Amino acid sequence: MSNENTNGHNMLVQVKNLKTHFFLTEGIVRAVDGVNFYIDRGRTLGVVGESGCGKSVTARSIMNMIRPPGRNVAGQVIYHRQKKEAQGSTVTEEIDLLTLEPMSAEMRSIRGGEFSMIFQEPRASLSPLHTIGTQIMEGLKLHMDIDDEEARQRAIEQLQRVNIPKAEERIDAYAHQLSGGMCQRAMIALALACQPALLIADEPTTSLDVTTEAQILNLMRELQDTFHTSIMYITHNMAVIAEIAQRVLVMYMGKDVELAPVDALFYDPRHPYTRALLRSIPRIDDEREMLAVMRGNVPDPYALPTGCPFHPRCESRLRVCSQPVEVPYVEVSPGHFVRCHLYAGGG
Repeated sequence: MSNENTNGHNMLVQVKNLKTHFFLTEGIVRAVDGVNFYIDRGRTLGVVGESGCGKSVTARSIMNMIRPPGRNVAGQVIYHRQKKEAQGSTVTEEIDLLTLEPMSAEMRSIRGGEFSMIFQEPRASLSPLHTIGTQIMEGLKLHMDIDDEEARQRAIEQLQRVNIPKAEERIDAYAHQLSGGMCQRAMIALALACQPALLIADEPTTSLDVTTEAQILNLMRELQDTFHTSIMYITHNMAVIAEIAQRVLVMYMGKDVELAPVDALFYDPRHPYTRALLRSIPRIDDEREMLAVMRGNVPDPYALPTGCPFHPRCESRLRVCSQPVEVPYVEVSPGHFVRCHLYAGGG
């Protein structure tokens, strides 16, 4: 069953049956194996799941950044780009990003100009040999027809927008001269410099303290309100998802096991894996209770179990779950999809 948005005119990116595999000497790793979802304009999609479930590879696939031995073997990433006509009307063109050469001029103009990404560790993503300002200015000059002076002024404005104090001085600082929180703010300034239509944030607050994390989340919300930017927010933190996202994609071993509005996911989770994730969240009102632990371990990516990859750890498994048959992808309520044999009848 398709999970297309009924408000198709509001859709920015649509991912259809995306498969990204890595061909290694040990075997084939199906890092992303048939994922479907969409991201609306000006909205936030949260993506959750354990480490190794395919979240970051999905993000890199959208950016057309997969390198050998990885390869996109199937699927589409359709960008619904809106363009202004000479007479003032707006038209939408559909571009399948996976049909473009990764280093082609068109793909490079989209990557960084219209789509941007905040990586997990800012210190590892920022160049240690160039100042923060140089890196922001490079992106501005690459995607906009401006000179060095204007690029520097815009870079300062971006640093001010992300609340970096004394931006006129910090623009000439190197990454190692900034704190972790300041590096993350600089990374956000770099990603948003060209006012992209889509911002992919790959665990942007993992290494930050709680106070700085809250500031970064507030900053991203403010910038989204200002520029109407769509956000794909990848995290392990379900509490962050509850605060920032409107829709949530739950992934397990390369599969999209549940896609739902955020309220439905928290108040009516359907997939056993989603329920297990939610049970593992510490609760302040249950301080005497032992923290729930998900049974079993993540399977070996080179030797996934037959049938549903979650069935060895599932407390609700059926006999069919271990059989070599396709797991049904069912819409259990409007906009709420789950990949599970428990709902093969539709409910």
